[in-house]
Parts: sequence; C-alpha cells; structure tokens
Amino acid sequence: MTTRQPVVTRESVENWPIFQGVQVAGISVLTVAIRRDPAEAMAPTAAAASAVLAVGLQRVLSGREMCSLVAVGKPSSRSTRVAAYHAERDKLWGALEKAGLKLPPGERFESEVTGDGDDRIRFAGMIRFAIEELPAALEITRTSTAVCIVNDRSDGVTPSHLPDFVNADTADSAVLLKSAVADLGNYFVCRATGAFDDATVTAEAFATEPLASALATELIQVRSETD
Repeated sequence: MTTRQPVVTRESVENWPIFQGVQVAGISVLTVAIRRDPAEAMAPTAAAASAVLAVGLQRVLSGREMCSLVAVGKPSSRSTRVAAYHAERDKLWGALEKAGLKLPPGERFESEVTGDGDDRIRFAGMIRFAIEELPAALEITRTSTAVCIVNDRSDGVTPSHLPDFVNADTADSAVLLKSAVADLGNYFVCRATGAFDDATVTAEAFATEPLASALATELIQVRSETD
C-alpha cells in the first residue's frame, strides 16, 4: 500500500520534449508525487496528491481562487450517422459521464470546435468549480484530454467562452497541455498524471514567477505538515 507521503519538486520545463519549439522560458512545474503499491487503485493515490496541491493553491491565492476544468472530447465522423447522432446528443460532458467519469459540480459550458471543412464533429467545454473539488477535476485531466486553470478571481476566464488555446486541432492531452502552457498568463495550469502500472502518481502545476515560487513555498509547508 502507499505510504501517502508526498514528495514536492520544482523544475524548469524548458528541457521537456513536449515543449520543443514553444517559448517556455521562466515557466516552472511544481509536482506533488506519491508512490503507490502496484495492487492499489490509481484514483485514490491521485486524489491524495491533488489534495496536497489544492491546499497549496488555496494558501497562495488566499481564498480568491477561481478554478476551471477545460476539456476536449473525442472526434466523431459526421458521415457516420449513428456516431454523429450520439455526439450531438451527448456533446462533451454527457459523453464523459457516460464513460463513467465523475465531473466536479459547477457551472458548465460546452460548444463545438470542429474546423472548417472538417468531417469530424467534436465538442469542448469548461466547468467552473470550487477549489475543494480540485481532486475530482484533476482526475478528469488524468484520464481525458483536459487541464485545470486556477487563478485569482479578478483575472479569471468566464464560462461564457473557451480559452484561446482550445481549438479543433487539439489532438490529445499532450497537445492541450502544450498549448495551455505556451499561452500561460498570470495563473496556474494543472493536471494529474498516472496510468496503468505507474508506481508514482503526480499532481502538477505550471506557473511563471512570482506564482511558482509562492506555490513552492506553500507546498513545502504542506508537505512538512504531513510528517
């Protein structure tokens, strides 16, 4: 079983292969990692790491935090009538719920993001949620094409439109993360990782200064409180 002892690290993302060709100078990733026993389910360990990250973010933003889950669904072919029907009916959030995912409660928005002349039909959307629901939201990022944005309420995106980094060319979670971090402003981009037989599960927050240093300080403090 997992020891539930989180390890907090910070590193620059400039040498990450995923960000090649993207201007990411000055961007750091803060990682909360927890090891798990191979026989243990992935989700509880991911939730434990995400809970530590949530506390750190709350302390940095002092109750002014605003959280958004941004997700992109799988494309379906318009030429396949049954697939197109189900895609139009379920859109994004309905499809994820039918796949067995538990979405965080909050105000929802979704819209079609199919490109011009594209035979595919595809939906993207956003849910604004309370910081207490971050572990549930990050579980969506671990298993789907999604990221979380956490920022000061006064600078927040609204659920009436999607961020500019979401479009029809968002092929998968790696592309979405790359686009989100490349477009990074005065906020945190967060995700969880861990799949199959991974021994370590993480919750990550990408940020520029001074947010990165502030979060690093708080996460180290939260880590010390778990001893």
